[in-house]
Formats: sequence, structure tokens, C-alpha cells
Amino acid sequence: MKHSNDYLNILGHVLVLALFWAISGYSIGAAIETLGIDSYSFGVIFASINLIIGMTLFYGITSDPTAERIFFQGPREDEEDVGYPQIGCLWIMPLSIILFGFPLWLIIFVTRFIFPR
Repeated sequence: MKHSNDYLNILGHVLVLALFWAISGYSIGAAIETLGIDSYSFGVIFASINLIIGMTLFYGITSDPTAERIFFQGPREDEEDVGYPQIGCLWIMPLSIILFGFPLWLIIFVTRFIFPR
């Protein structure tokens, strides 16, 4: 039987991953909002879509018992193959979106400040 600390650890991992996916979607949506399009908040829309995509990928990847163990507990010391690229992609994909979204937002913001309409 798992202890309550184990459940808190699992919950923490999932919440951090979900937050990471939501922030990455929001960064792209905020950049689009900076263009001045009058509509519903693109940041919220993109964050929601990105969160759904990320959690769907998370569910698909962690349906494998080995991937689930590696995600939540890490690799065992006796395992030779400690790399599991699918789990790495769960973290790298939103990071790459953030690294694209925030500079895009900054460029649009500075451009609009320099060249007002």
C-alpha cells in the first residue's frame, strides 16, 4: 500500500507537468494577443489546448508500466538503459514552446512600442 507521501509526490509531478504545459500554451497565446486582435483571450485558449495535448501525451506515455515507474520514481540504479525519450519529450516540448513564445511576445511588444499604429 502506498503512503500519503507517495501520493503527494505523484500529484506534485503531475501538477508541475500540467502547469508547464499550460504556461507554454499561454506564452504563444499572449504573443498573439499582443498583435492587437480583439477577441477572447488567446492565452487562455492556447493554454487550455496545450494542457489537453500535454496531458493526453502524458496518459499515453505513462500507460506503459516501465515509463510510469521511470516518470514518478526515476530509473533504477541497476538499469543500463536509463534513457526513455518519450518522458524527455513530455518536458522538452513545452520548454521549446516557451523558448519560442516569450521571445516572440517580446519582439511583438517592442515592435508595437517602436511603431505604434
